[in-house]
Amino acid sequence: MAALDAHPENDLRNIFEKSPHGIVIKPNSGAGSRDVHSIQSEQDLQSLELTPDSYLVEQRFAGPEYSVESISWEGSHQPLVVTEKTTGGTNGLVETGHLQPAQIPDEHRDRLFDAVRTVLDHAGYQTGLSHIEFILEEGQPRLIEAWTVSSCFDRRTLFPQAARSAADDSVSVRSKNDSIARAGIS
Repeated sequence: MAALDAHPENDLRNIFEKSPHGIVIKPNSGAGSRDVHSIQSEQDLQSLELTPDSYLVEQRFAGPEYSVESISWEGSHQPLVVTEKTTGGTNGLVETGHLQPAQIPDEHRDRLFDAVRTVLDHAGYQTGLSHIEFILEEGQPRLIEAWTVSSCFDRRTLFPQAARSAADDSVSVRSKNDSIARAGIS
């Protein structure tokens, strides 16, 4: 994640040039993929028109999207199920379908489960439910977002905690409040 300065066009170009699959630009306020831009080409970047606002800029990952539901008790994390997501819409990022449980090889499921434990450990999460979303890029989990869930109407992001304590470079941890960080997965 990066913050844009007084010359966002320069910042976006620099970030775009360093991101092999493009970038995703999200407003810091809002939900449901509203006003989210997927920039995958120079033409996309040149035609981009942003309204004055605060934005989150993320590296775009290539691969199928999954979410993992888990439960934690006193710092012990138990992933429960992997859900495969179908995405589409005008920006290609809107969730349009789910398949649960995901029909994936055990090796991929195990990598996602390990990634969940790593994210929750780095966040210092102790007890409760969580919902964590990943892109599986070349067989490696890349973190999209992570939430605690106390009810279906009360979700809290884990990003600030995970981003501050992340260590390695295997799973990207992005936050609207923190710089891009990495959480290690072996």
